[in-house]
Amino acid sequence: MVCAAAITLCVHVSLFAIVFCQSANASFSGRVNDTARAVAGCAKIAAVSAGTNLRYETRTNGSGEYTQVNIFPAIYRMEVEKAGFKKLIKPDVLLQIQGPVLIDFALALGPFPEGSAAEAGAPLINTESGTVSTVVDSALAAWGAAETELILSMSFPDELKRRIN
Repeated sequence: MVCAAAITLCVHVSLFAIVFCQSANASFSGRVNDTARAVAGCAKIAAVSAGTNLRYETRTNGSGEYTQVNIFPAIYRMEVEKAGFKKLIKPDVLLQIQGPVLIDFALALGPFPEGSAAEAGAPLINTESGTVSTVVDSALAAWGAAETELILSMSFPDELKRRIN
């Protein structure tokens, strides 16, 4: 009797483990290289659902490899981005239940995105003289104040509030 109870318990535990270890989600993984087959570490990979625009994101490791698990099965648009490379888009990727998909990408060198280039300009601090900037003078003229009032307002903020109101 004790043996039968132990066997029944083992069968139930085994069935429980089998049923609950099954996943209703999908996953994908792969590698990102450049066109010369060099590793592209820290690239951002995004899976964007075609139906809902739900976005899953991950990054490559130092070896250029990535993995994304627990994704709702659907059709996705895959996007891969890395600074200095052209953005790569692969539409209509079908991710199915328990169907790990292997997707490798090869990024082509490309232009930097607009606004990411560093630009040189005039220094922001005048180190040659102690004169007040014309920008400050223009702002003070709009308020009807003088440079001395600005200096006083920095020392006495309550006085500035009184003069403005």
